[in-house]
Amino acid sequence: MNASYRFRLILILAGMFVVMPMLGEASMPSYTLTVWPYGAIAWVGGIPEQAAAFVERLEQAVAHAFVFWGYESPTPSDTWRSPDQTPRNYPTEGGLPQVVLSDPATSADWRLDPLTWREEQIYPMVVIVFPDQQSLHDAIGRALPAYFFCSHGRVMDVELWIRPLMKKPRSMLCPIDAQQGTLVKEFAHWFAYERNASLFHTPPYIYEGVSEVTAMAFPDDSEGAEVDIVDWASRNCLSMCVASRSLTEAVGESFVGFLIDELGHEEFLDSFRSWAVDAYGMKAKYQGPWRVSLGLSSVCP
Repeated sequence: MNASYRFRLILILAGMFVVMPMLGEASMPSYTLTVWPYGAIAWVGGIPEQAAAFVERLEQAVAHAFVFWGYESPTPSDTWRSPDQTPRNYPTEGGLPQVVLSDPATSADWRLDPLTWREEQIYPMVVIVFPDQQSLHDAIGRALPAYFFCSHGRVMDVELWIRPLMKKPRSMLCPIDAQQGTLVKEFAHWFAYERNASLFHTPPYIYEGVSEVTAMAFPDDSEGAEVDIVDWASRNCLSMCVASRSLTEAVGESFVGFLIDELGHEEFLDSFRSWAVDAYGMKAKYQGPWRVSLGLSSVCP
């Protein structure tokens, strides 16, 4: 390799190192922040025409998810309308810190003060709204109708640009055309998590069952086939993980509905901790009676 060729190659490689990051930034989705009573909304690709109507739907979904279980919705902070003007506040003993977002339009920091619920502070919710289902799937690397996320660990397998938004304590991702039942289900996860943080340590059919039962008043928007629970239970026992997402939701709706009938809302919610620490014992206690309620033998096959 002569010196002239080597020099041109170095120039080409150097240019690639400069241009590739620029291309990456240019292709990176942008978002616009707006406020809502429970925190902030990040509109991926800009604010759509139907934004106001969608925010109203979000608020209705929050109200349903909390009222279904006999609770009032969280109370917004006094500063929720002007997060860009909210001063830096440090939490007092037992309080929560502000959630800080960077506004791409102004490069200013938005400071979201905690909400109040059951006379205690809880984190505000950052809703990330995508222009369509496919862009949501591309961002999170999986085909989900929506996604509630509590930042208690590493954010894996999602596009880099969205990680700072998801790393906020509470976030929910959805497309602008999400059905109302889908929104209710995700906010039901939010409610259940705030009510008892053991929720996500329970078997999937428990926490998915919570969301399905909460959204029973809305048309079924699941993408999976209808599941005959009696037929399934006649051939299967409950396990820690059911075969598919649609099956997990269907089994969870039936089983959680039975537990609510047996225990009532409050005692069922209180049972999350027991499910988290002794799922096998809880399953052994309730699987037989659930099967009997379906008209089957109490002994699973």
